[in-house]
Amino acid sequence: MRSMYRVTYSKEGLIKFISHLDLIRLWQRALRRAGVKVEMSKGFSPHPRISFGPPLPLGVAGRVELMDVEVAGGESLTMDRLNSFLPSGIRVHEVRPVSDQGRSLCAAINRASYEVEFEKAVEREVTSKVEALRASPSLVTHRKTERGERCRDIRNLIEEIGVGEGGEERVVVRFTVKVGEMGNLNPYELLEGFLGWPEERIRKLTITRTALFSQSVIPQLR
Repeated sequence: MRSMYRVTYSKEGLIKFISHLDLIRLWQRALRRAGVKVEMSKGFSPHPRISFGPPLPLGVAGRVELMDVEVAGGESLTMDRLNSFLPSGIRVHEVRPVSDQGRSLCAAINRASYEVEFEKAVEREVTSKVEALRASPSLVTHRKTERGERCRDIRNLIEEIGVGEGGEERVVVRFTVKVGEMGNLNPYELLEGFLGWPEERIRKLTITRTALFSQSVIPQLR
């Protein structure tokens, strides 16, 4: 007998600077220390049956991240049990049983929402550029790769974007973009593209992924 659980957790603070591969290792170690018997895959190279949502870009925090864990032996998985073995910055907020969807979380999720904090002093500039983007049918970005410069129009990957209040000294830009099989849009690429700021300045912004969605496969993701 085996059970599948969906774990909702946050990744915030300094730990947002660890890679996705290190995050996977962190979770495997925490589950092992918690005494959770994770089901293993079959074949020549068995590995724990754990499925993660789309990787967070390095330096981006995650408020509602998702992970599916298949537990062997029918044992239960609880929030308190996991939190006792997790480092500062990783916190479980919900654990609930789910049925096996047949697709990984990463393949099922197709949209992600983010928010970015700016100083109040640049509110007029940022608002103007957001409005220009909303009115434009295209947004071509230029990024250097190992094979040279890559140019692409990312406008169709942006579902919505807007500016809101973030407190007395802050203004917040919130946007939802496509991810996964629909196409992938890194928040850094979007910000560099419509703001026109250098990468060094963009990397200093506080960026948080606030939600993950799927229109059909996982109907109730936050």
